[in-house]
Order: sequence, then structure tokens, then C-alpha cells
Amino acid sequence: MSKHEAETTTGAAILFHRRARAILVSFLLTFVAARLTVFLIGVHRIPALYLYLDGIHFHHFGYGILLLSGVGAYLLLFTPTERSWRWTTALYGAGLALTFDEFGMWLHLGGSYWQRASFDAIVMIAALLCLISIPGPTTAINGRPRPANEAAPASPRPADL
Repeated sequence: MSKHEAETTTGAAILFHRRARAILVSFLLTFVAARLTVFLIGVHRIPALYLYLDGIHFHHFGYGILLLSGVGAYLLLFTPTERSWRWTTALYGAGLALTFDEFGMWLHLGGSYWQRASFDAIVMIAALLCLISIPGPTTAINGRPRPANEAAPASPRPADL
């Protein structure tokens, strides 16, 4: 692999981890906002913000599915700029949170909003996003590419502990 290929690959890896972190932050903020909103509506601290059409309640997982579909269509049909990548990562994280916040409801086709399956799904997705947002050994901590001749830090041996 040439030096240019290594720098390009490393730059792509840094960008990948940066986008994964942006998705994670958007995901967590949206999840907390959705749970807090539903709680405050439930204890009558804010007015009900639910959308009803012809007596049908549209749950926020529907908005999440629309966001995920819109982001997917945009990424497939257009060539994103750096600025639009920022928006798509934020909208993707928000759509993911809105969809999986009510995972238990669509898994069991109804039931209570406060189902354990929804919380478990959120924890699993957040854990996965945490894992993929952490840079691997090919990047330095400061985000700059590690020189090809510099080895990754060695793991401590049991004797050193």
C-alpha cells in the first residue's frame, strides 16, 4: 500500500468514526427528548403534542421511519457535500432514536409505551454506536493519522500490571 493510499484510508477511517459519534450524540439527545416529552405529557406538565388524524394516533416511531427513509433516499439519489453529511448524520441518529424508542410497541403490536424491549433496544444500539465511534489502532488519539512506521502502543503484559 502506497503512502497516499494509507493516508486516504486513514482519513476515511477518521471520518467514519467522527460520523458515528455524531449519530450517537443525535441518537442519545433525541431519545432523552422523546422520553422526557412523553413523561411530561403523562404527568400533565405540558399539553399533549400527539398527532391524531381521523382518530388515529401517530406514534413517534412513524416520524423516525420517515426520517430514516428520507435520509436513505437522499444518500442514494444525491452526492452529499460535507455540510449535508452533518445534517444526514444528525437526522439519521434522530430517526433511529424515534423509531427504536417505541420498539416494544411495534414488536408486540401495541401495549404500553414504557416497555422493557424499547429500552433494551436503545441500550443495544447506543452500545454498538459507542463501539464503532471509537478510533481503532490505525489512528492516533488526536485524530491525526499514525505514521506507517510507528507501531500502535503495546498492551500491558500481565507482569507489568
